[in-house]
Amino acid sequence: MKVVWSFLEGQQLTLGNDLYTSFDDLGEYRNLTRLTWDRALDRGGKWSILAGIENEYDSDTQDDMDKDDLDYFLN
Repeated sequence: MKVVWSFLEGQQLTLGNDLYTSFDDLGEYRNLTRLTWDRALDRGGKWSILAGIENEYDSDTQDDMDKDDLDYFLN
């Protein structure tokens, strides 16, 4: 699933979510959620800045690993 909202000229917010399930065990899954803001820096669209956060949840991890990872980025 992906939703894009262009609220001002040259700017947009994008929200995406992907769910991956296991066919062997329905209780095991991975969920990826991402929210980004994209801002064009020129009228031609060749230069832009992208900022966002991404969350990854994995129900089946090793004992010493966290099931939930939150990352942020700026490109």
